[in-house]
Amino acid sequence: MSEQCDDPDLETVFPTFIMNPLFHRGHCEVGSALAPTATKLSSSKTRNNDPEADAQVGDHPQFFTHDGTVDYEGRPANKSRTGGWSIAPYICAVEVTEKVSTSGAQFNLVSYLINVKKLPIPYAANVVTNFMGTSFVFSLLGGVLADAYFGRYYSLIGAALTQMLGLLMMVFTVVLPSLNNQDEECPDPLSCRPVHGGALAALYVGLYMIALGIGGVKATVSPFGADQFEAGDPAEADLIPSYFNWFYWATTLGGFFASTCLIYIQDRVGWDWGFGIPLVIMAVALCQLIFRRNSYRYRVPKGSPLQTVARVIVAAIRNYDLPPLTGTEVSMYYDEMQSKGEERVPLHTNSMR
Repeated sequence: MSEQCDDPDLETVFPTFIMNPLFHRGHCEVGSALAPTATKLSSSKTRNNDPEADAQVGDHPQFFTHDGTVDYEGRPANKSRTGGWSIAPYICAVEVTEKVSTSGAQFNLVSYLINVKKLPIPYAANVVTNFMGTSFVFSLLGGVLADAYFGRYYSLIGAALTQMLGLLMMVFTVVLPSLNNQDEECPDPLSCRPVHGGALAALYVGLYMIALGIGGVKATVSPFGADQFEAGDPAEADLIPSYFNWFYWATTLGGFFASTCLIYIQDRVGWDWGFGIPLVIMAVALCQLIFRRNSYRYRVPKGSPLQTVARVIVAAIRNYDLPPLTGTEVSMYYDEMQSKGEERVPLHTNSMR
C-alpha cells in the first residue's frame, strides 16, 4: 500500500505528472520540492515537445528515461510526454494491419494463383512456400537495418511502405488487363494458358515486396513497442508483460479477421477488394504511426547482435592457432571496453537456471 501525502496541493500542482512513480512510492518530500517547477509545466495538458519545459525539469532525472531512449528531437525522453501504456495500442494496431496483410496474402494465395492466374497446382504451391520462407528470411535483414543503421521507427515506416506498395501491385495484377494475359475461359483447366511474361513478373514483384515489408515489420514492431517502457523503472517494467500479451492478442485478431472475413471477400466479392482492403487498413495505421511520432521513445542504433556474432566468427577463424587469453588479458580487455562506454557481456550468470 503506497504512502499518502499530507499536502493537498500536490495533486493540483502536478496535473500532468500525477501518474508518475514519484507519487505511487510516496516521496512527498521530493514532490513538495518539485512543486514550483511542476507548476510552470502544469499548463501542458497534452503530449508535446517543449524544449523550455524540458529544461525546467532537466535537473530532476526521475522525469526522464535512463535506458538510452530519446524523443523525436533526439533529447532524453520525458516519461510524461512519450511512451508508456497510452501509446501501446497504436503500435498494436500496426501489428493487426500487418497480420491482416500477411494472412490475407498467404492463406488464400494458392486459390488466387490457381483459379485466377491459371498456374499449375505444384507451381502455385511452390510460389506460396517461397513467399512465406522469404518473408522470414527478410526478418533478419530488417533486424540488422533497424539495430545498426536506421533505428526501429524508420525501419518500421520503410517496411510498412514497402508492404503497401506490394499490395498495390497485387491490386494492379487483378484490375489491369495488361497484367492478366492468362486464359480466362477454357474447357480443360489443365490446358489453360497461365499468366506469363511481364504479367507473371509483376506478380512476383508484388509478392516479394510484400514479403520484404513483412520481414521488416516483424523485426521492428514488437521491440519498438517494448522501447516505450523503461525496464529500469519498476512501474513501467510491470507493464511490459501486459504489453506483449496485448500484442499477441492483436496478432491473433488480425489473423482471425484475415482467415474469415477477408477470405470470404476474396472468394465472393473479388480479389481487387481482397487486396485493396488490407492496403487501406495499412495506410491508415501508417498515417497514425507518423502522426504520433512526437509521442514515441526511440532507441539510437548501436549495432546489430548479428554483426557482433559475425565478428566473433571471423576473429575465431583468424586466431584459431593462438593460445587462450590469460585472466589478466581478459580483465584488460573488459577494462578497455568499459573505458569506451561499451557494455560488458557477463562471463557467468544464473539467469537461465
